[in-house]
Order: sequence, then C-alpha cells, then structure tokens
Amino acid sequence: MNLYNKYLLNKKKYNEYVILIESGIFIEVFDRDAIIINKLLDYKLISNNNRLRLGFPSRIINKVTIELNINHINYIVIDSNNNVKIKKKYKDNNYNKYIKEYKSLYEIDNRINIIYNRLNSKRKDNNINNILSKIEEVLN
Repeated sequence: MNLYNKYLLNKKKYNEYVILIESGIFIEVFDRDAIIINKLLDYKLISNNNRLRLGFPSRIINKVTIELNINHINYIVIDSNNNVKIKKKYKDNNYNKYIKEYKSLYEIDNRINIIYNRLNSKRKDNNINNILSKIEEVLN
C-alpha cells in the first residue's frame, strides 16, 4: 500500500487528526494535514496531481509534535506497518479551527504565487513597467 493510500485509509477513522506517516527516515504528511504543518512550522509543501505533500526527517518528530501539542491539535503517528505508534487526542481539539484558517491562507499564498509567476513571465514585455505601476498604485 502506498503512503497516500495509508493516509486515506487512516483519515476515514481519524478525520480530525493530523496523520504523520513514517516512511524510512522521513515522516510524510498529506493534504489538509500538510497545510497545518506547513503553517505551523513553515515546512515546504509540494503539490503533485492535486495532492499536497510535506515531508521532514523523522529525527525531528518531537519538534512537530510539540507544536501540535501547544496548539491542541489531535495527531497520530503511523509506522511502516500501518500501525498507530503514537496517538494524542485533545478534548478541545483545534484541528478544524486550524484547517479553516490555514486553508484560506494557503489559497491566498497560492494565488499570490500564480500572480508572481505570471508577472515574472512578462519581465521582457515592453508593457511591464505600466503593469507594475498599476499594481503599485493599487497596493498603496
């Protein structure tokens, strides 16, 4: 079973948990859960086939779980045999609160990146100074 399928299988049971999946010397996180880790710790998100993925070395799992604990976000760590290795559940779980807030921020970041890439592709366009002036005018 591939990592993403492990994620989907466990997400059915642990919907309001960040699911951290061990993969060799790395931990992999997907979709909404990856957005949470990205916003809490500024780890790089990778988008592939409409899936979000984030990975980090397993040696820093404590740093990640400390941040999840501070923010009262439920999480589980799944080992390579698809067994729950660690499970933390809060009565006042903030998972949905952070999903709502961070998903919106992720979408804004994505839009900004799209605009940046479009502008960057027009760097040699004779009209680029006019475009930039209009943007600067709107921003001021």
